Amino acid sequence: TAIYRAGDLGYGCFMNPSAIAVGKAVWAFAEARWPSCGDFDCRWDNETQSSICGKHDIALRRSLDSGRTWTPIELVVRVDRDFGPESSVNASIFNVSPVYDHRTSAIVLMFNLQPAAYNNVADVHDPHARETYTIISTDQGATFSRPRNITSQLQASVTNPWAASRNPMAVTPGPGIQLRSGALLMPGYGCPQPASGVCVGYGLNSSLRTWSYRSDDGGVSWSMSTPSPAVGAGEAMAVELSDGRLLMNARSIQWPHDGQPHPQRHRLYLTSTDGGR
Repeated sequence: TAIYRAGDLGYGCFMNPSAIAVGKAVWAFAEARWPSCGDFDCRWDNETQSSICGKHDIALRRSLDSGRTWTPIELVVRVDRDFGPESSVNASIFNVSPVYDHRTSAIVLMFNLQPAAYNNVADVHDPHARETYTIISTDQGATFSRPRNITSQLQASVTNPWAASRNPMAVTPGPGIQLRSGALLMPGYGCPQPASGVCVGYGLNSSLRTWSYRSDDGGVSWSMSTPSPAVGAGEAMAVELSDGRLLMNARSIQWPHDGQPHPQRHRLYLTSTDGGR
């Protein structure tokens, strides 16, 4: 069964799907992208008589029978409605990351907003190009809270230029995890100071680093870890090992490592012994 198809609700593409499951319940999120799959595609809109660039919302379908049947597509976050003064059809949401809190039965979703003023290729490395938000559902995904901007909270959580610089920080698309301690953890990645196009663009000699976002209170407050030592580590997935260590498997960028260039299609493995702090 195809959960999302191009053209559903008028969207040209559903990108970066991310699902979590508890018992027979499944929640399948995705970026609902208009007009196509591209990050910054633009198209003339007859209804508004204007060019709309990269309108990306968050879609959700739910199943209560292990994926046999699904609810209709819901738009749980819309860029033209849910961000106050920054609401705009020319803004975009990227990198949807859900996690289920087994202590509270809440669904916590973290994502990035690219405001309309910076939603283009030229400004992708601007310090204000990516804001980080969360929403929470306490009724099994029937409703969600309004988006809450936690960017300044993350920047204040570590005493290094990575956070203070406000350089683009991204959430990794895909599900987060809950540690045995109860903490919620989402992998993230971004650029050092100063940010530059070569960092953001996944090209040769990109200086991207991987880190994690952690909450010990069910998603109320968040902290950002220090960046991993591996240069050129981008989007990652995390798992807690049986000995308590965290392992992250990261997309690698073309960067000389240990004196040898590693190609873009290799993976980097990162471990943490302090719970992703």
